[in-house]
Amino acid sequence: MKNILKFGFIFILAISLVSCGGDDDEGEATFTAKINGVEFVATNVTNGIITQNEQLGGQRFDVTASDDTNVFNFAISATVIDNCMPAIEYVGDSVLIYFSYKRAGGGTVQEHTHTDDAGLSTLKATITSCSGSKMSGTFSGTFSKIGSLQDEFVTPETVVITEGRFENVVYLKSL
Repeated sequence: MKNILKFGFIFILAISLVSCGGDDDEGEATFTAKINGVEFVATNVTNGIITQNEQLGGQRFDVTASDDTNVFNFAISATVIDNCMPAIEYVGDSVLIYFSYKRAGGGTVQEHTHTDDAGLSTLKATITSCSGSKMSGTFSGTFSKIGSLQDEFVTPETVVITEGRFENVVYLKSL
């Protein structure tokens, strides 16, 4: 009888340990930033995609993240074809971030560009890790207003994105 109780206890303990293994949130995708000093935490992060183009000799990583009021369309490109994006800093034309506002009636509006007065990109991104079909990195940039494209709400003249971070974004590959 003692052996049955001992076996039962060990069995229940083992089941408890295995079932707790999936409760850890460390592997969930996150996308955060400060927008003009205000914390942005995405409530929706899409799976990323790496599109490879052998004719152009490169690949591009895209991901979209949003909350109730803002949308980030984020992309970086590299002049290599590999299983992942190289863990390097990307600047200039290698980085695209489209920052949009959600409209109350649906859709989005984009009133800012990420280029300075000389037409040069102000964006920077760094891939900090890429393995096991998950990618993490950082990003920042300054956006200038290109005009008022709607009259629903007023947007600032300048949008400064700091402390941008995406972690554990699952990516798929497309050839």
